[in-house]
Amino acid sequence: MGEAMIYIYATILSVALMFFSECIRKNERLRCYRICSAYFAALSFLPLALVSGFRYYVGTDYGAYESMFRYGVSDGIEPGFELFVNLLKGIFDNPQSFFFFSSIWICGLLFVAAYKHSAHPFYTVLLFVITKVYFVSMNAVRQMMAASIILLGMKYIRERKLLAYTAVVLVAASIHRSAAFLIVLYFLYSFKTSFKIYVMLGAFSVVFGRYIVAGLVWAIKKYTSYGRYFSSNYNTGDASFGFMLIFACMFALMVYIYEKNREDNIVRYVLNIVALCLMISMFSGSFPENFTRIIWSLMIVVIVYLPYCTGKIPSSIIRIAGNFSVVAAFSVYTIQMISNGNQEVLPYVFCWQ
Repeated sequence: MGEAMIYIYATILSVALMFFSECIRKNERLRCYRICSAYFAALSFLPLALVSGFRYYVGTDYGAYESMFRYGVSDGIEPGFELFVNLLKGIFDNPQSFFFFSSIWICGLLFVAAYKHSAHPFYTVLLFVITKVYFVSMNAVRQMMAASIILLGMKYIRERKLLAYTAVVLVAASIHRSAAFLIVLYFLYSFKTSFKIYVMLGAFSVVFGRYIVAGLVWAIKKYTSYGRYFSSNYNTGDASFGFMLIFACMFALMVYIYEKNREDNIVRYVLNIVALCLMISMFSGSFPENFTRIIWSLMIVVIVYLPYCTGKIPSSIIRIAGNFSVVAAFSVYTIQMISNGNQEVLPYVFCWQ
């Protein structure tokens, strides 16, 4: 437990500062309330960002990124990421600069999105940690840098500006090509469905899922560089049965909220994303662990809008129970996974140690 205290302290401080910012923003009688609120929101991102930025050999891929900084990126790495590394190398000679500025990048964009788009920014910050997205960002750095860029395009999704959102996706894909998949978010926003359709999609997945998975595995091995992960020590089935069960419960909660708010675009949007996460988690055991990280790219959007969705539950008792269930389920899952060595973020070591 002592090894994880740095994360607990940073989370409590970040959540508290963002909560204070939210309280100030709601108090319009306070002089300069907007400036004060933005100030505390800016402070709130520092604890988590600095803990991530000053880590030393914390995270599965720390050594790989350090080597990229020292010896240059390998062939096949996306040009946007290569440019980012080369810019840092032109200014700094210490690879720690990479981890510092990539953490500022990821946490900064997430906290900006929380402040601008979340109904309760402090809740989004808490979800950032307990859903394991924060810890994934300390390992899958390129992918989470790309996913955080997608947050800049959320307004284009709501405004139905496909070209503008596509441009954001292309920029994100220049950091990590998996971001190209996130073009699907644009269409999930307007995808109107019903529980019956979801049942049919689930049945289709159960019947034909193994064949689809087999085709994807073949394509990954033949046409991408990710085939090596099938024999990797880290192909551990990160998305376990418990993980799938969490998304099943989240899906049930979102269906309930959707039935009460059928005309709400945000509610329908989050429902569609959670349904997609559930379907991916059902078959994730057949994929290399890194492939399942696409779920975390989707979750970075969910955690921004989930506070709004749970706030639409009419019954205060059910609303409290729903939020408590989400927080408890993800907290238990993340604590268990991190304690068992997933993402290799324990023990934590500061770079100056």
